[in-house]
Amino acid sequence: MRFSKVIIPVLFCMGTISSGCWYYSTSGLSLPSYIKTVAVPLAENETVEYGIETLLTDGIVDAFVSDNTLRLADERSADSVVRVNITDVIDEAFTYISETTGEEAREYRIRIIVKASFLDVKKNRKIWEHKSLEGWGTYLAGEQEERDKGMEAAVKMLASEIVQRSVAGW
Repeated sequence: MRFSKVIIPVLFCMGTISSGCWYYSTSGLSLPSYIKTVAVPLAENETVEYGIETLLTDGIVDAFVSDNTLRLADERSADSVVRVNITDVIDEAFTYISETTGEEAREYRIRIIVKASFLDVKKNRKIWEHKSLEGWGTYLAGEQEERDKGMEAAVKMLASEIVQRSVAGW
């Protein structure tokens, strides 16, 4: 009898608390209703990393297409615009072959840091702005092909964050 007096309230509370986590939507309900399209001009590159502006812009475009909340448009006819400036690309040792001596890096992390904003063109205002968004990926030391995989992961993370902030209003 005593067991059920404790268990039932605990289970009820757990069910009540967790039920709020079951539904998640990025349907863009917080966007103004008149924003239906987005332009994604080429990102500006303030780094020495050649070609990253194209890679990141393509990643953001792909993420908007996959999300399907906003249609892509050119900058002259779009309801909104995403502006991105790449401010830094950082490669740093992430794991080591010998954890105790720390002699040689086995894996690196590449971090891409950007300034980004989402503009409401119709009302000429910023919906959101962030001065230091970051995406990262890891790669095995030694080969450019591996670094490219890490770069792609970092771009995907950043693109996803930019789209989520734009369509969900975060």
